[in-house]
Amino acid sequence: VPEPLFHGRADGLLLSCERRLPGWTAPQYSGERGRAARMFSEVAAHFARLIVRPAAVFTTRDFDELLSPRFELVAAKAGVPSTVAALERLREETRDRLVGRSIPRVLYHSDLRDKHVQIGEDGSVIGYLDWSTFEEEFLPYQDLLNLVVHGRRQAAGVPISEAWRIVRERSEMLAHEREPLERYAAAVGIDDETVRAIEAAYPVFVAAMAERTWEFSRPRWLHRQFGL
Repeated sequence: VPEPLFHGRADGLLLSCERRLPGWTAPQYSGERGRAARMFSEVAAHFARLIVRPAAVFTTRDFDELLSPRFELVAAKAGVPSTVAALERLREETRDRLVGRSIPRVLYHSDLRDKHVQIGEDGSVIGYLDWSTFEEEFLPYQDLLNLVVHGRRQAAGVPISEAWRIVRERSEMLAHEREPLERYAAAVGIDDETVRAIEAAYPVFVAAMAERTWEFSRPRWLHRQFGL
């Protein structure tokens, strides 16, 4: 947590000063695989410890309470009829894939990107920034997935849809991207079908976070960025 140093008026201007964490945010080392490998590995270990509810059978009621409102919010803001139809299909596919699986709940950062991870020169994690959109409970895996997708996007300079495709299809993933995701899934006890379902619904979870927390909407964003 930043250390507050001063909050008040100086020469008539409102001023807040605080001492932040040392080191650098991860994008400043973008493309350096050694540092990225250590960061991903440590994030996987740290976030695997954020279980707030042990694994249990994920029910239809769980889906309707935890996930359906996100699909509905995103669909209401989508701005493209074909995207709305695609979201409805994806919601039913996600329901079929997750209901009946054994899934824990975790403390959810919801916007874990490389710019929100503070690291040292060797890539070791110093701290995690910007918990303003966190949720007390959500599905596991999404936070680390978001970090890996954005890391590939940043390092390779590709659109987010391409980074998402690379992660989903596996064949072009690098070892330092793939192995932390696998270790995380094993540590929290989710199977490959659960992992694949969360990966498929990834754009919805990202869009829902934005629509839920920002005062403005991003119509057509899913259509433009992910082709949905």
